[in-house]
Amino acid sequence: MTKLISHLYDQYNDPLLITWRKGTPDDAFKERMDSLPVINNQITLLEIPSQFHKVKIAGFTEIDQEVFDRRNTELQPNEILVNYSNGNIQFHPSHEAKTFLCTYFGRGLILYPATRIYALIQRNPDVTKTLQEIIEEIHKRMEEYSSLLTEVREAISKARNATDNANRAADNAVLAKEGAIDATNKALEAAASTIMIYKEPVPKFDDLKKIHPNPENGWRVMIESTGDIYRYDGIKDNAWKLIDNYSGTSLPYASEISNGLLKKEDFSNFIHRHVIFSIPHIPNMGVQNYTQQFPFDGQIDKVAAICTKSGMISPTEIQVEKIDESKYDPNGQWESIFYQNIIFQPNEYKGSTPTVKASQINKGDYLRINLVQLDNNIKGLTIQLDIKTKY
Repeated sequence: MTKLISHLYDQYNDPLLITWRKGTPDDAFKERMDSLPVINNQITLLEIPSQFHKVKIAGFTEIDQEVFDRRNTELQPNEILVNYSNGNIQFHPSHEAKTFLCTYFGRGLILYPATRIYALIQRNPDVTKTLQEIIEEIHKRMEEYSSLLTEVREAISKARNATDNANRAADNAVLAKEGAIDATNKALEAAASTIMIYKEPVPKFDDLKKIHPNPENGWRVMIESTGDIYRYDGIKDNAWKLIDNYSGTSLPYASEISNGLLKKEDFSNFIHRHVIFSIPHIPNMGVQNYTQQFPFDGQIDKVAAICTKSGMISPTEIQVEKIDESKYDPNGQWESIFYQNIIFQPNEYKGSTPTVKASQINKGDYLRINLVQLDNNIKGLTIQLDIKTKY
C-alpha cells in the first residue's frame, strides 16, 4: 500500500515545465523561422506563437476559428488554421508531406513529463502504461541484453583463439613451399618487365583504350599531344604506366597536365578577372543594395560563396542577376545567371556550387545579388565570380 501511495505521489506531482516570455522590451518574444513538414494535415511549431504577431506562411491566408466553425467545411488549399494555445497549424490535405517556412514570434514552450503521457497496451483500453514506465522497461531490457552480449563476445573470442592456433600450425607447414614459388615468380616478373614492343602513337591518353583495346605485356606507345611514353604492364598491375617523355627534335603543346609550347590562339584565354560581393549584414530578403558593372567581355568560369557565420534554422538561397548596360534600370528585367541557385544549408559556411545558365558576360553588364530565401542568422556573406576574359 505504501509503495502504491508513493507511486501515485510521484505520478501526480511530476509537473509540467512551462517557460513563457513576457513580451516586454527586456524579455521580448523571439522572432523565429521554422522550416517544418506537414504531417497528418498539420504542422506543430517549435514554440507557442504570439497571437498578436500572427503566423505567416508565404502563399497562405489564416482564417479565424469562429469563421471556420460557422462555415462547416474543410480548409481551402490556400488557407491555414492556427491554434495559438498549442502551436498547431492545420492545412488542406493536398499539402501533406510538403515543407513550409513558418515565420512567427515565439512566446515560449510547454514541456510535458513522460509520466503524464500514456499508451494503450495490446489493444486493451483498460491496460495502459505511461511513457516513463515504457522507457524504464526498455532501459532494463537493454541492461539485460548488454550482459548477454558480453557473454557472447567472450565465447566468440575463445573460439577465435582456438581457430588461430590451428591455422598457425597449418601456415608453418606451407611457408617453405611458398618461399620457393615466390622466388620463381619474381624471376619471371623481372624478365617480363624488360620486354618493349613498339606500337604506333595515339593523339591523347584517352585514345589508348580505343586504339589498343587488347594490349599485351610490354607494348610501348607515345602520346602525341604530350610526348609522354606509356608501357603496358600485363604481369603485375594490368595497366598503362608512364615510363618516359619524348623530348627530341620537337616539344609537345602545353596542356592542363604537362609543360610545353603555348599556342598563340590560346594565349588570350589565360586572363581571369573577379567580381566580388561582400555583404557583412543582411537585413532582409530580396535584392541587395550592391551593384557592380563589369568592364570586359568574358565567360563565367567559376562561382563560389562563403560566410563567416552560418544560418541555424533554414536554408539561405542566393541568385546573381545581370542586365545589359543599355537596359539598366533597378526595376527593370534582370536575368538570373543560374539554373540552380547558391544554397547555404544550416550550420554550413560554404554555399553549394550553382549551375550557370548565362555564362556570357558582355562589356558594361551590371551584376547584383538577390536573396530568394534568408536565414537571418547568416552573416559575413562573400560571393566571388571568376570570369575568363580576353587580354
